Amino acid sequence: MNWSWDLTVASGWVILIGSLFHNLLPYTASQDVVQRYVTTPDQQTAARGIWLNALVSVPAQAAFFAIGTALFVFYRQQPAQVDVMLQNDAIFPFFIMSQLPVGVAGLIVAGIFAVAQSTLASSMNSVATIYVTDFHHRLRPGAGDRAYLRVARWVTVLVGMAGTGAALVMAATDIRTIYTLVLEFMGLLGGTLSGLFVLGIFSRRACGKGALIGALLSGVIVFTVRLTHPLNVYAYAPIGLISCVAIGWLVSLGLPASARNLQGLTLRAVDSKAATD
Repeated sequence: MNWSWDLTVASGWVILIGSLFHNLLPYTASQDVVQRYVTTPDQQTAARGIWLNALVSVPAQAAFFAIGTALFVFYRQQPAQVDVMLQNDAIFPFFIMSQLPVGVAGLIVAGIFAVAQSTLASSMNSVATIYVTDFHHRLRPGAGDRAYLRVARWVTVLVGMAGTGAALVMAATDIRTIYTLVLEFMGLLGGTLSGLFVLGIFSRRACGKGALIGALLSGVIVFTVRLTHPLNVYAYAPIGLISCVAIGWLVSLGLPASARNLQGLTLRAVDSKAATD
């Protein structure tokens, strides 16, 4: 294990610290995860769900990485069984189709498609919900629920077509592993989005304009680093979050403070409300 602080390699410290910042994104700013919170009857149930997910994630992640380790050992012992030109993401499907019995392989492929479909469905629904709630509802406030539902369905179709097109493009390019590409994408954008959440939940002085400026400059900083001095995929999220919070807070201090009702919106306001109740 490499425990150096070199941000350009996948060292132990970079992965450990970077993973903490990476995992802030789905739990703070990802609609497909946050929408699960609001379906619970109270805050305690939502908290139990988060803790249960944390406990289940440990053996689940261990199982996922164990599969990769087993594949590595299998093809290390039988190198003639694998096509060296395969992309990394194609090795597991190749093993299923070439090494497992026909019935077992079919069940596994069906399970993979089922899981992928449920994951994509929640993400597509989230995009449609965000557009209708945050944009279309404000542009057409009196359209009615039936019209909003119709727009959401069309948005879902368009998102599905865009996702299919993006998948076809990525399949035709020389991408060795989509997993690394997803991690880099989450690091470049996720740190800034998580920074907005941290800024809003921990600071009572931060304002909308300051947060927006902080997010924009944070994005500029992260993408500038990516273009000029490429780092490991886990290193971008901490840079994005820290820069967004620092710049957003400092800019907010320079702007005139406005009287706002923050009851239940910041951590301090939530704690004070809970103490009062």
